[in-house]
Parts: sequence; C-alpha cells; structure tokens
Amino acid sequence: MGLLTNNKVLKWEENQFNIKKYKELGLNSFVRMYNTFKENKSIPYYWGYEMEYMLLKKENENFKLNIIGNKLINRLSNNEGDCWFPEYANWMIEKIPNKPFSPKLEELLILEEQINSEITRMNHILGKNEYVIMLTSYPLLGTKNFYIFNGAPYNNYSKSKYVPDNVINPHIRFKTLTENIRKRRRKKIDIDIPIYKDQFTIENKIEMDCMAFGMGNCCAQITIQCEGLDHAMMLYDQFAILSPFLLALSAACPILKGKLSDHDTRWRVIEQAVDDRKPEDKLKKSRYSTINYFISPNGVKYNDIEDEYNEDYYNNLVNSGIPSNLSKHVAYLFARDPLIMYEEDLNDIKKSENESNSFFININSSNWNNVRLKPPMNSNDSWKVEIRVLEMQTTSFENSSFFIFIILLAKTITYYKLDFYIPISEVDNNFEKSIKKDSKNSKYYFKRNVKGKGKIDLLFLSEIYDILFKYIYDYLETLNDNTFINKISKYLEHIKLLSNGLKQTIAEKIREFILNHKEYKNDSNVNQIITNELIQKILSSNN
Repeated sequence: MGLLTNNKVLKWEENQFNIKKYKELGLNSFVRMYNTFKENKSIPYYWGYEMEYMLLKKENENFKLNIIGNKLINRLSNNEGDCWFPEYANWMIEKIPNKPFSPKLEELLILEEQINSEITRMNHILGKNEYVIMLTSYPLLGTKNFYIFNGAPYNNYSKSKYVPDNVINPHIRFKTLTENIRKRRRKKIDIDIPIYKDQFTIENKIEMDCMAFGMGNCCAQITIQCEGLDHAMMLYDQFAILSPFLLALSAACPILKGKLSDHDTRWRVIEQAVDDRKPEDKLKKSRYSTINYFISPNGVKYNDIEDEYNEDYYNNLVNSGIPSNLSKHVAYLFARDPLIMYEEDLNDIKKSENESNSFFININSSNWNNVRLKPPMNSNDSWKVEIRVLEMQTTSFENSSFFIFIILLAKTITYYKLDFYIPISEVDNNFEKSIKKDSKNSKYYFKRNVKGKGKIDLLFLSEIYDILFKYIYDYLETLNDNTFINKISKYLEHIKLLSNGLKQTIAEKIREFILNHKEYKNDSNVNQIITNELIQKILSSNN
C-alpha cells in the first residue's frame, strides 16, 4: 500500500530539483529514529496481516474485473474500527486487522474465522452479480473487455496498449507512481515472461506494458513485531533465506494476459512492472526484488553480492553513529529515488529543522523487497519484519495455514536459535528457481544442520520443509498443550502436504484445470469460457 496522503502531488519534473534534499532528510529521519528507538524493547510476536482481495462482476455470464474498489471502501469504512485500504488497481481492496493479533498462540485459531468474516462483510455490501474472490491474478487481465466500468477509456499515465488508466485506483498516489516510473526510466514499462510451450503454441513470450500487470495482482503479507532491533535483524535475514521456499509453495499465478506462463508466480511480472531504472543506472535489480544485504551482524560475512549502495550516504550514516551493517542496508534503499513527492514535502524541505519521518517511510515503502525492516513509530513500539512473498491462496483455510506456519516458524527460529545462513548470492539463485513452473521439484541451496555451521547442500523442497517441521513440532511439544496442538495441526498438515507433493499448489491446480479443459486447444491460450468455469470453481470452494 505504501504511504498514503491526500495532499497534492508534484509533477515528476518538479521533483527533480528536490530529490537530493529529500534523500538527505530521509537519511536524517532514519538516524533520528535509530537513535530514539534503538533500545526499544517490546513483547515480541504481536503480528498482523494484509490481505488483498479481488472484485469481480458477472456480466452476460462472463466474470470480469469490477472497478469499484474506492466505492466499496467508502461503504465498508462506515463501521468504526474497520481498516480497509485502497490498492493499486481499483478492482482490489486491502484489509488489515483493526488491531494486531497477540503473541498468545490460541489467537492463531481464530484467524480463519476472521478472514471469513471479512469476506462475509464485503458480500453483504456488494450488489447483484458482484463477487469478492481470493485470487492472485485475473487470467484475462490485459485482454479485450476484461473490466467493467462506466466512462471512456484513457491512458495518460501508463501509455499502455492493453490496460486503460481508468482501472487504477483514483487515489493520486497510484497514478502518480505509474507516470513517474515511466518518466524516470524514459520509456514505457516492458514486461516479458516466457510462455508455456504447448503442442500448438506460436509465441515465445507473453508481452505486457504497464504497472497494472504487476501491481494489479493480489498477495498476502504478514508483519511480525520483534523484541528489539537485534531480534528484528535476525528474523529479517532468516526469512529472506526462507522466502524462496514460501514463494514456491504459495505459487498461484500460472496465467498472464490470457496465456499459460512458464512461471507459476507473479514475482517476475511485478519486478518488471515497477522497474524505474534508467539505462545509465548501475543497479542490477529492480526496486521490487530480493534484498541485497543481510543486516544482522551474524549474517554480514555472507554478503557476497557486489556492493551497490550509495557510498556517500553510507559514510554519512556511519559518521552519524549507525552501525555498518544497517548503514549499508539504508544506503542501498536510498540508491533509489523517491517516486512521489507531495506539496507538503516542499514545505518540510524548506524548514531549517525537520522532524518528519515521512521522508524515510516513503523511500522504505517503495523498495518492495522480499522482506522489509520497519522501524518503530513511537516509544511504545518496536522494530518489525514484514514477509512479502506470499501469493494469494483461494480459500481462507489455505491463507490461514501460511500465516500460522510463519508465526510458528518465527517463534521456533528464536527458541532454538536456528541459523539458515548461506551466501546471499545463493539466496538469489534459490529465488530464481522458485518463481518458475514446477519449482517444487527443483533443488535449492540449504543447510542440513541449522543449529550451527552446517555444510550447504542442494536439497529438494520437501527435504527443506522436513527440517523446518522437525523443529516446529519440537517447539510445539515444549508447550505441553495437546488441545492447542490438535487444533492447529490441520493448518500445519496443509503446508506439509504441499511441501512433499501430496497436495498441489494453487498454480498447479489452475494449470491442470486449464490443460484438461475441453475448451483448451493446446496452444497456451485461455479464453473467457475457461476463465468463467475456473472462477466459478474457486467461488464455490468458499461456500
């Protein structure tokens, strides 16, 4: 979602004169937050999630994207305490719990019910033939007549051939991001994904040309409050290593622009959809990517990727008392330009003394990495880690299973002091494998011994999850609460069955449904009839 404000945005041309000062103020705000909050301690494992739901409407028996997100949010937000937010595409709506879940493990057992209640709440407000669905990507996004809205289409911001700007949420942040990414890179977005080659497939790739193809996909994210900064940096590193395995199991995006992809996930699409790099930029990754640096002191020796942080910013941070490991992390974030500036930012820039944290938050929240470190916002707050790789599952049970697994895994990592460290270049290698079709069958770099200096091997995903589950089950045994263990076991069993191949991922289910459909012509094309039946099947599974 990022930093939302209703203040007037500046044009990209106006931003250029203020980028240097904006970054300086952002660095200053991080130094201020670090010095103020570095010793902050809190009860760990308060946690929350973000769920991005998709809105559909049936028109003449065809399911299409329903461009009503902003209107639905206005109606949902009438209830005090509800936390509904806009997302990039106006067929999306984001829900965040109105208060975090506590560290009490029994609260994990109410998660599925809470997600179901959110869906029920939306269904009560939606009109006839309108639906909310848990789905990562609408299969026909970017094809002819894939949406429903009133008004003439225009494309002033994206210049897309396939997706009109009308579908972007009307909050000015989103259209401005669209335009400024294009203007900074000095050309239109260019997305290429390899196509699934079937018997009669003609094309070699799926071509897309705007931000909506990536940011219009739905995902699930989870944020965990940590005991303090050291704990947060440790979990940040460990979940960065685990993120390819979470992505591979949650894979749910095998169709793009009406064609079967040779990938099972949305990751490479969204990576290219927000890539604002100019030809002369030396950064090797998009601003939506894997992290470049482990940040815990124990992980620094595994940072074997070529340095790409801003050296001047790094020196300034170190000279301001920020440890080298954190200085590198922030200096890498600030190698990116702020994509949006507001009129109020100009007023703050002109102040001789500035206490605003928005400069740092804006840049931190527009570096969309697999994990994100979040500083405290006040003296009662603590450092947090956001895990950002999960694709949207199609049922409340499946989404709950991933959230529950991650929370129990975080507690287990801390309890047993598990150490998954491998060179960060090998984390990137793992990630490359995890985005592709049949990634569950790949071998990944991992350590068999995660309690110390273990040898790095190439392991199947099932072997990696067996190691994780051994420690999770051992941790649960320490609780001496058989009632809780029995109730939580069905969620863990779902993840275990996915990991050992006894259950299919959502991507595998969807791909199998397409390949076996009587309308499919073995040419990689997915038509409206197939899409209608696929969506009806998913909707029916939640009733």
